Amino acid sequence: MVKPTDRQHNIGFFLYFIVFIIGRLCGLFSLFLLICLPFGGFGSYWFLPVMFIIGYIVLLRGESKKIDQRIEKIAALVNSQYGTKFQLGKSLSFRGATDITLFDLEAKKMLLVKMNGRVWWLIDFKEIDTWKLHWTESTDKSMTGRYLTKAKDAKIEFYFFCAEQTRLSMSLKNIDEGNYWSHRLSALVR
Repeated sequence: MVKPTDRQHNIGFFLYFIVFIIGRLCGLFSLFLLICLPFGGFGSYWFLPVMFIIGYIVLLRGESKKIDQRIEKIAALVNSQYGTKFQLGKSLSFRGATDITLFDLEAKKMLLVKMNGRVWWLIDFKEIDTWKLHWTESTDKSMTGRYLTKAKDAKIEFYFFCAEQTRLSMSLKNIDEGNYWSHRLSALVR
């Protein structure tokens, strides 16, 4: 198992947290500007909030491209150092909100990338003990008076035969994808 050092992990988490907070603040400010714009509170400077909102959208698109570039660099680094064949978009993979898991079936390895490409682990299939699908449920009352239960925050938690790193969880898009990958892992890893 190749895993990040504590320093790499802490720096990755710090950078991820800073970008997350700045992004949320910009989003809230854009929403505020969007709500205030129709009321004419900006006078002859109406173009400023519009430019800020457009800039925020461009920033979001640019950040998603940077994440993919960061993951491609990690895959290229791992491929050159360990003889694997990970490729973003071509390798078998699943992706969550901030995590991506890539599989190399020939080398029987799995690349786990967390925090939008800031921290990564290279795992041999033999090192995986088991995995479990986890999620949280929320109950909401619908307009018809019925209670609806929704599964959210799905993740697969891997357990390893390793004293230093015994488990690691990877986020998923939804519970259906989680069920799919939980069953598919049985065929891939065993």
